Amino acid sequence: MEPNHTQFTSSAPDRDAAPALPAPRAQSVLLVEDNDDSRTMLSLFLSMEAHRVHEATNGPDGVAAAIAQQFDVAFIDIGLSGFDGFEVARQIRAAEAQQRRAPARLIALTGYSREDYQRRSVEAGFNLHLVKPVDIETITGVLATTDLTTLSRATREPAAPRCQEMPGL
Repeated sequence: MEPNHTQFTSSAPDRDAAPALPAPRAQSVLLVEDNDDSRTMLSLFLSMEAHRVHEATNGPDGVAAAIAQQFDVAFIDIGLSGFDGFEVARQIRAAEAQQRRAPARLIALTGYSREDYQRRSVEAGFNLHLVKPVDIETITGVLATTDLTTLSRATREPAAPRCQEMPGL
């Protein structure tokens, strides 16, 4: 099996391309992902963008982190050990209500693309369901807006990324 590499490329700005999103403010991010490579790559990217990242490798640890600390946004895999991402989202939403604190933006970041998974994501309390692989512009867009409905089209139609997609995220 060949190693999974990420390549970044740069090019001159495309004058016909949509304007770039403004740089997002530094945010506290919970990243619940059991795949070491995916978690490391996304955590590295988020840290390079000045976000404060807390990592969890399974469902129970993700919930414990979200109960102990307020996060602005959480990227949560669905296929986790301990319990799945749907249960993580339900428990985070219950804890937010019990603690009377502002809800975090919960983003399902998963390989599961079927409509029933997307429906279950909404039912569990996720704000957005992104299907892997996810390009950097989509991650940046999620962090730059609180109105995640503006990104719903990006989850269904692949964007023309300015850098190659990051496999495994």
